[in-house]
Amino acid sequence: MRELTLVAHAMTAATRAARFPSDEAIEPLGSRPPALASVFARAGSVLVAPERRAVETAAAFGADGAPHSSLRDQACGEWAGLAPDDVPGEDLMRWLSDPAFRPPGGESAADVLARVGDLLAEVGSGRAVAVTHPVVLRAAAVTALGAPPEAIWSVEAGPLATMRLVAASSGWRLRL
Repeated sequence: MRELTLVAHAMTAATRAARFPSDEAIEPLGSRPPALASVFARAGSVLVAPERRAVETAAAFGADGAPHSSLRDQACGEWAGLAPDDVPGEDLMRWLSDPAFRPPGGESAADVLARVGDLLAEVGSGRAVAVTHPVVLRAAAVTALGAPPEAIWSVEAGPLATMRLVAASSGWRLRL
């Protein structure tokens, strides 16, 4: 059996303010959601995106996972830390509608989809948990469902969102 549960990092100041992310700390969790704690307890392995917010989220659940660069957040380049209103409207619309568009110095949604597809191809047997970013959950859903790249922004994933993928002979199944 191959199973991968992706967990989005906890809330950050950038997430709360709807800004493009930088490498910020998570906000205090308070209590850990029991359902999410059980996901970590069942995991045979834990992978973690290299950014601080992912590492801190894993640590908040007692997980010391192996860093995995394919789980990194979409590089926003010059947009890091900005609010959407601070980005020229035409550029923001292109970013939301054209998966090949890259912010200045950043990464496109197509780039994220490609590396997440590579990640899914290399997932080994057993149960793994990956602490990552909402855009990686979006990309994994689009890839698993065989949806077109433009669908990436049609998938919503917020702080501590989880998505479970189970390998099947025809690819991946999304389990809700």
